[in-house]
Amino acid sequence: MIKELTLQEAAKNSANFMYIWADEDKFLRFIDQKYADIIRVKKANQTKLLTLSVQKYGGTMQQYTNAVRVQFIEDYGITPAEALVRLANGETVAGKNWEVGMFGIGALHTSTFDTITVNDEKVTVDPNNGHIFIGSRDITDPSKTIYATIGKQTVAYQLFGKYDKDFDLTFMSQYNKTHKKYYAQSYVNENGQTLDARTGKEVKTSDAADIWGNIMLTLQTFIDWLISLFGGNTSTQTLNASNTLPNQKEDGFVQKSGFGEAGTILLLAAGAGALLFGGMKGKKQVK
Repeated sequence: MIKELTLQEAAKNSANFMYIWADEDKFLRFIDQKYADIIRVKKANQTKLLTLSVQKYGGTMQQYTNAVRVQFIEDYGITPAEALVRLANGETVAGKNWEVGMFGIGALHTSTFDTITVNDEKVTVDPNNGHIFIGSRDITDPSKTIYATIGKQTVAYQLFGKYDKDFDLTFMSQYNKTHKKYYAQSYVNENGQTLDARTGKEVKTSDAADIWGNIMLTLQTFIDWLISLFGGNTSTQTLNASNTLPNQKEDGFVQKSGFGEAGTILLLAAGAGALLFGGMKGKKQVK
């Protein structure tokens, strides 16, 4: 669990601060006004979080933003600004070490979180819908589902379940497009570490299949941190997870229902992505 937002912790959770690079001229003016306004508020609050951390732990704002940006590139292989454009185009941003075929061998799939039990009960995944169970109890939170475009449709890609509101165990299942089934992918333990469901080895951000899944897995630790740090402070009590952290559905990166045709989600015009990149997508880096 995050106890303090030092420069190192901020960088470790770089995806949570990507809206700081949502530039007015290079991004926000191209997207739907409703969602641009949401992102503006979150950008201001993410900036405020780092500013408060500078005041509390020392250093400068430039040091914090530089550290976050450098780590984001290390995690995802692109800048935060580039990631925003790709997400607005309905594309997936994965960790730079993620390999689509890495789970292609059937033996590597598991419907059980093999390295952990809860109260001596197995934690399992329904391969048909991705729901997560402890014993016979369905702990899936549908509101936290992450969607991805596969083929020409948007599908429920990652689902999450939390053992109990007073505990820090969070589990994630993930869809395999080859077998069209769900499997146990990873879980976050009480120390905030993300561990592989099959091996129990730590999973790094750069290995992740989707940036939204990374954000969702760290969501609870950030909520706890915000409450503990700002709960009684009248100057910062308006900060909370819902108005600060990126959210795939609330911020307009996927249709509210989660299902629809593939393609541009946020952009106002089909050519906006090309304009943002200064030509064909991916040929010009967005700073």
